Amino acid sequence: MLSAKSSCSLDAAPTFAGQMQGARRGAGRNPTRRVSSMPFSWITMKNHRAICAIALALLVAFAGEGHAGTHEGYSVVNLNIRSGPSIRFPAVRRLAAGSSLTIYGCLANYRWCDVSASGVRGWVSGAHVQFVHEARRVYVPAYAAQSEIPIVTFNVVSYWHDNYRDYGFYGEIDHWDGYHWGDDGDPPGWRDNWDDDHAAPESEPSPDND
Repeated sequence: MLSAKSSCSLDAAPTFAGQMQGARRGAGRNPTRRVSSMPFSWITMKNHRAICAIALALLVAFAGEGHAGTHEGYSVVNLNIRSGPSIRFPAVRRLAAGSSLTIYGCLANYRWCDVSASGVRGWVSGAHVQFVHEARRVYVPAYAAQSEIPIVTFNVVSYWHDNYRDYGFYGEIDHWDGYHWGDDGDPPGWRDNWDDDHAAPESEPSPDND
């Protein structure tokens, strides 16, 4: 990567004072010579500074976007990636336990999360997803807020248009657009207490077999 020091350093550029000093010396040798109040190289240096400032701003913006965008996660159990945040929505892929996935964000309370895996985008139960926080794997509902996993919303029409136009169930978009998925209750594996993010084996989430 080209560093700001190497590409935007002004050490090699003549300073304004140096330009004026040289111009005055030249004017002393030739009284008819007019000293420019704004040497060309100074204008070039100002442009150089402006370009560097714009480049730095773009680098910062892209870095911020990358940090706030996605989180790497893992499926805790065998689970379905669904076309919406409810077990009623059609499934688009089955993931094996331990599969890696990308988390784009979750609904409020982290019950359902928008993810992608194996080239497929969709929704999974937040109770079935872990990610790495402070060098250990933790459940999304327990530590998502501390790790700034974004809270997102879901719109059937726009989401399906972006991801499922080639799927057979896309023809049912009008039906699902009117479906009240928010009334379907908790997702598979959900529990009320996430303070203990490492649950006892008997209380671990069960596979998503719905």
